Amino acid sequence: MSPDKPGIAASLCGFALLAACTTSVPGTAVPPSPVDGLFVSCTIPDDALVAAGLDPASESVGFVGEQFTHAKLCSWDGPWYNIGIFAMTDTIEQIRTHPRYTGFRDVAINGRDAVLFRKAYDPRDQYCFVGYTTQSGTILFLGIDHAVGEDPADICAVVTEVSKALDHHVPG
Repeated sequence: MSPDKPGIAASLCGFALLAACTTSVPGTAVPPSPVDGLFVSCTIPDDALVAAGLDPASESVGFVGEQFTHAKLCSWDGPWYNIGIFAMTDTIEQIRTHPRYTGFRDVAINGRDAVLFRKAYDPRDQYCFVGYTTQSGTILFLGIDHAVGEDPADICAVVTEVSKALDHHVPG
């Protein structure tokens, strides 16, 4: 990202009390993105990730290299699973009505009202989500089971525990 040129210019204008001050920045104006102001899960400290059972060195921005226009995402590997943390503009209500998801049940994550759910078509029960609303958007923790053969644990139990462990790093 480039420095905040309009902010710097505005600060300098404050010193010219009676003089008119305008600024221009070369280039094309870019409208604000819907994800501006959303939580960036990549900022969670490495020691918190390790304590939650994740490998900080495995961090991936986006999902399989894909960026989203309505969400920010970082993910990390655990021993037999991957955990992604989305900050998104979609609401929990919008997610509840999407046919791609099913099995919604209310849960509490460190005092936050949250919902646990799965993908509608997931024959191996490989995906599980925990989501809740914050002041700046919706947070989704996604657990993906990558175990081959017999699974060491339930991915919903894992994603619930990881969301509890990392929740205090997510702003209100």
